Amino acid sequence: MLISLLVTVLLALLAGAMVWLMFRVVRRRPPAYLIPAAIGATMLAFTIWNEYSWAPQTAAALPAGVEVIDRIAGSTPWQPWTYIFPRTDRMVAIDRPSTRTNDRLPGRLLVELVLLERLMPARRTMLIIDCDRARQANVAADAADLDGAGVGAAGWASMRRDGTLFRAVCRRETTPPPLPSPSSPGHP
Repeated sequence: MLISLLVTVLLALLAGAMVWLMFRVVRRRPPAYLIPAAIGATMLAFTIWNEYSWAPQTAAALPAGVEVIDRIAGSTPWQPWTYIFPRTDRMVAIDRPSTRTNDRLPGRLLVELVLLERLMPARRTMLIIDCDRARQANVAADAADLDGAGVGAAGWASMRRDGTLFRAVCRRETTPPPLPSPSSPGHP
């Protein structure tokens, strides 16, 4: 946040100095409003660019195997353009290499989610996802198994099968139907 503020101020001062220098080269006096307007426009433009570029820059900086599965857009009244062009304020990523399974419970997966929010540190959370019953449960980060023994009936929450998390975690590879053999009737 402090670095962003410092860059904003430096860019604004640079823009004001460039306007002043341009008028100095042509040996004219700039209008009184022009330098402050250039400074203000530069600060506004950089702030907008910085807020809209946060999500792509953060997603690109994630380590290999960590995949963004959901982007949550937001709007604020003091930035009215966000109602027309919402910006991504939060993202949910899944750490695929840390996903664990249990042969005794084939429909359950232990996944680690990375919760990213602008101007906040990243948070990690562990979930048991029961793909067969479309439900999830929060677990401690040191959970060693997937049986859900420590998760009571109240700990499970249902999931929508068309939800982003369910689709990202429980996607199953489907094999296409076999092609007809050349000796089958009706095949040229």
